[in-house]
Amino acid sequence: MSFAGEETRAVEAAVGGRVEQYVDVALKGRSKNDFNRFKEFEGGFGSFFVSTDGKYTAWSARSFTKSDADTLGRVLCEAKSGSNCVLYARWLPKNAVRSVGLPERNWRDWQRAQENVTDESHVALAINAWSVFAISRPQETKADATTDALDLCGRAIKRFRRQLNPELFERSLEAGIFDCRAVAVK
Repeated sequence: MSFAGEETRAVEAAVGGRVEQYVDVALKGRSKNDFNRFKEFEGGFGSFFVSTDGKYTAWSARSFTKSDADTLGRVLCEAKSGSNCVLYARWLPKNAVRSVGLPERNWRDWQRAQENVTDESHVALAINAWSVFAISRPQETKADATTDALDLCGRAIKRFRRQLNPELFERSLEAGIFDCRAVAVK
């Protein structure tokens, strides 16, 4: 098994991007099927992790940033394997020119929100690593718009508390996966 730091190789991917592989491990069974599904997700960044013993894999997709995808994929893999995991491959969207990889329909929502502000109002966009995003309601100040977007985004944590097992939820909290951050204000 070779690990990150070695030359990457391109892997066949869906039309909307490319996959760069960092670790050369022969995936079998469910792991191979998971990797094939991973390659089909477009609309943001993704990361596929493998445990250092090669037994466990986990992945994230449609994340808004490479960093978010890496953090989420690593936490999921390490929670599953109980050991360290390494980056196996990364999904890079075809049009990764935006600093935030919002899926196209969400990007259009953000564009529409900006078009609807006046000289006296502002909107903000907040995201977290679970690919949750929120657009504020029109506010009188940029600070109020930012606060509103962060509040709306932060409410999503309640949904994840119910969906995740307690250990994964705690690991996610420790890694800051639920932390929302404002990425744009208009």
